[in-house]
Amino acid sequence: MKDNLKSIIEKIQKLQKLATSSNPNEAAAAAAKANDLIDKYRLEEADISVDSPESDPMQCDTDPIYVSGRITQWKVSLIQVLAMHYGVSNFNNIDLSSGRKVSNYKLCGRKSDIAIVRYMFGWLANECQRLSDLYARGNGKVYCASYQNGFVSGISEQLKKSREQIKLTADSSAMVKLDSRYTESYNFMMENNNLRVVRSKSAGQTDANGFSAGRTKGESIPLNKGLNGSSSGIKMLN
Repeated sequence: MKDNLKSIIEKIQKLQKLATSSNPNEAAAAAAKANDLIDKYRLEEADISVDSPESDPMQCDTDPIYVSGRITQWKVSLIQVLAMHYGVSNFNNIDLSSGRKVSNYKLCGRKSDIAIVRYMFGWLANECQRLSDLYARGNGKVYCASYQNGFVSGISEQLKKSREQIKLTADSSAMVKLDSRYTESYNFMMENNNLRVVRSKSAGQTDANGFSAGRTKGESIPLNKGLNGSSSGIKMLN
């Protein structure tokens, strides 16, 4: 019997110790194995959800994945990169009830895909912050922000490679079903929320050296490759 999402997450949790390791190779290998497990799970699940949509229903989360009065651009970019890769749509539900503008980023899509985005965001957001504290702190705000945006760009590139890699071994019909999930989630989001499209603002100043250094770190997490070995379990990142 194939694993369900809960058992997949439990397996990934066992890799979390390596993901926060000071050894970048261990952290990279842990993230790689996580994405490998997720890709295999989603391919298996794609056939089931088409024939039995009630087994993995579409929904819009009421609990935001990210809340902030002052948006941190790299976090928003990371949400968008992960959401697109895992077939989920996202929107900013702005709250003005407190007298100030508070952004609430929410996800729409299949329940299992949303759970995956939440998990990977918690993991990689912590990793981005950890690495920028180690390698970018003390070089100024622009350098640090550029490093973080570069990291997300590197992750995006790795996810693209991951998708190309899985296409080499996956059944073509399963890939078609998987690729259609983003469009389905977007249509569901627009039908169930009163939304308007707003053009995003530019990221501001960029330090080319900082961006390049961050991108290199992001690309050093080879999400399209596997991991040999195991580790003891630890708590999942929130």
